[in-house]
Amino acid sequence: MLVVSALAPFLLSDQRGATAVFALCLAAAASTKKEGVAFGLVVVAVVLVFQPHGRRKVLAWGALALVPALLWRLVLESTGSPVHEDVSVGGIARLFEPESLRRLGKAVPAVFQETSSVLVPAVVACVVAALAIRACRRQTGVGSFGDLVPAAVCCVAAVATAVLLSVVYAVNELPLAWWLWTSVDRATATPRLFAVAAMCATVPVVLGLTRAEPVGERSEDPDAPCHAAGVAPDPS
Repeated sequence: MLVVSALAPFLLSDQRGATAVFALCLAAAASTKKEGVAFGLVVVAVVLVFQPHGRRKVLAWGALALVPALLWRLVLESTGSPVHEDVSVGGIARLFEPESLRRLGKAVPAVFQETSSVLVPAVVACVVAALAIRACRRQTGVGSFGDLVPAAVCCVAAVATAVLLSVVYAVNELPLAWWLWTSVDRATATPRLFAVAAMCATVPVVLGLTRAEPVGERSEDPDAPCHAAGVAPDPS
């Protein structure tokens, strides 16, 4: 859901309802787990960074999408149900305490071990694609870094959610060794899915560059415009 939410404003930018898809998927994802709201805030922030137009609309719909999860949290608090503080403002504030820093030193390697198999290739794929676009623009005048935005969004979101997950492990009071052993493999599904999506998004970009023709060569055939317009070339 988070991956679809992050990509919707870019892949469906020309379609009506793209922002609604973004908000709906974001609301569903934010309501699934206690760190869902924090992950949702990361997605909204990343989309705002890469979205040059309509930022107010994205921000408004993103805030609206997080309301159900926040309201449910208020309901739990009002009924006396236990609410974990690990992803709240108060929880994040404990990050710089000595015990939290010690836990962070153990959580980061554990999270990286689970995500590195796809996270590192995703970063490499985005860098290689960016270099390929740069080289193609120099040689043929064809290529746009805008084509790489969906991949960049997923790549940044993958890194950001992995970092946030490490912080969640650090500031919580559950026994760290037991918690990592029982949950890190499934808790890292979000950054891993973002990383896989980033790699997939680079494939059409690179394939498009391999088929690109130099701008100068496109106009060498005098009959090309005639054929493109459906007009018969002049035999003289």
